[in-house]
Amino acid sequence: MEAESASAKAKCVAIAAAAALADLACKWAAKSGGLAVDANAGAAFGLFRSSPRAVAAAGCLVLALLLLAILRAARLDFASRAGLALMAGGAAANLCERLLWGTVSDWIYLPFSALFCRGGLRFNLADAEIGLGALIFLAASFCAQRRGA
Repeated sequence: MEAESASAKAKCVAIAAAAALADLACKWAAKSGGLAVDANAGAAFGLFRSSPRAVAAAGCLVLALLLLAILRAARLDFASRAGLALMAGGAAANLCERLLWGTVSDWIYLPFSALFCRGGLRFNLADAEIGLGALIFLAASFCAQRRGA
């Protein structure tokens, strides 16, 4: 049982690393390919852009908590851990870019967002990984609770 748990944790660390690398590679490709890329000093969709240090500090804290949960939480099933890992990978990629350059590259345009936000909204793959990871974690937790696990 212990070896199986260690293997699941190792797989989740690999998921996090792959997610981070995928985001960083996509950002590089977007910039190299001439896509419109916004430099975002804030959190998702530019929230808190006037406090970049606070956003970076919050990112460090969140990443540490996610990694701690992946590696130390005793009662998580693999799907819950994988959701946390996807979130950790996205958080790590954004944090890496933020610490290196002070901003995060947002390159995915949200269609029709210009209808309610001047200039429209852009995000990046890491933001999508964080959102999808949260959905996976919540769904897995809900299913585990319904099973009585």
